[in-house]
Amino acid sequence: LGGTATTSAKFAVLGINDARGSQTASLSGNLVLDAASSIQTTQNQSLTLGGGTTGNLTLGRASQNLFLPNFTTNGGLLYTSSTGLLTQLGAGTTGNCLTANTGAAPTWGSCDGAGSVNVWDSANGIITQGNTTQDLLIGGLATASSKFAFTNVNSGTPTLKIFNSNSTQSLNLSHDGTNGIITSSTGTINIGNGAGTVYLDAVLTNDTTNNDGFVRVSDKFFVQAAESTGSVAVLIDNSSTGDLLTASAAGATKFTIGNNGNITATGTLTGLTGLTSSGTITLSAFSTNGGLLYTNASGVLAQSGAGSASQCLMSNGGGAPTWGACDNTASVNAWNTASGALVQGNTTLDLLVGGTSTSSAKFAIIGINDARGSQTATLSGNLVLDTAGSLQTTNGQTLTIGGGTSGNLVIGQSGKNITLPGYTGQNGI
Repeated sequence: LGGTATTSAKFAVLGINDARGSQTASLSGNLVLDAASSIQTTQNQSLTLGGGTTGNLTLGRASQNLFLPNFTTNGGLLYTSSTGLLTQLGAGTTGNCLTANTGAAPTWGSCDGAGSVNVWDSANGIITQGNTTQDLLIGGLATASSKFAFTNVNSGTPTLKIFNSNSTQSLNLSHDGTNGIITSSTGTINIGNGAGTVYLDAVLTNDTTNNDGFVRVSDKFFVQAAESTGSVAVLIDNSSTGDLLTASAAGATKFTIGNNGNITATGTLTGLTGLTSSGTITLSAFSTNGGLLYTNASGVLAQSGAGSASQCLMSNGGGAPTWGACDNTASVNAWNTASGALVQGNTTLDLLVGGTSTSSAKFAIIGINDARGSQTATLSGNLVLDTAGSLQTTNGQTLTIGGGTSGNLVIGQSGKNITLPGYTGQNGI
């Protein structure tokens, strides 16, 4: 139709006389529809299906395959250009990630070149990083701004960091190949700050790079053990020269156990049922040589002065005892021993036995402080023996010498006179 030859006709149905199925419909020789179910152009022109007035374009139907003979790469992805031209990528390599190129063809490549594609993989029942050399940050795009970080993955000492709310300070957990280390960038590490119990089944030490630091316990420190005989519940071992233990209040030292085992304290010992030492006990506050120790009504220990030679310690009736002259006391050091003899502590005092005065004493030696030879021995003040050689009663009583149990009475001796002053008559009998 529209021409006298196949090449000039506007529409033609060709091959009518050929075997059925070989016929071809042609539009101006450029668009051909044949019995092989093929619709194509004949001069390499673009073949357009649908247009500005066409509705949806449906290719095939359910369960049918759609073949694109020009795209034969197995696993290759299709994409379009800015003009809608369909193109196919290569298949890529196992584990590659598809990376956009901002308006150009996407490419397959290593996943570590992508910010958020295939960051995680799973294998052997575990989740792993897509790139195992990268640090892990949570809550921020840099270590300094994150809330949780696992750093030094590719080199150095791997460290777990947990930051505060504004990412300025962190708690750090690491292991240097020899020791596990927990540090804080500043401040205090609180372990077990709730109501539970923290169990430490390993050695708790200060790290070797911070020898002036402390392992601090901000609340009660409770040691509960069931050690048998020969074992200890708490062991403090200082391999250097510093003190073994120091206890303080508000920074002021109150109790110290020195490296040599000496105990220094600023308070008092109370509640003790005994105090035993196999060595010397030194009370540094009581340094008076010869001073005696005594307590007050509260049990506080104090020390007296040393006193002078031969002084006596005298009570003050509940106050501090004092040293003083022994003759000021009624019964302290009343007797001494000297040169094998028993002597008075004060040799100027009379001796009274059985009473507190000469008249009431049962036996007395009086006049001790008088001139020698003036002393008198008396029994109940009635019988007196004095240095004049006189033995007499003092109240006109009869003086009896000898008695029912006495033997012979010997008065005087040969060559000595016996004087009877009551009998003065000449030749009196």
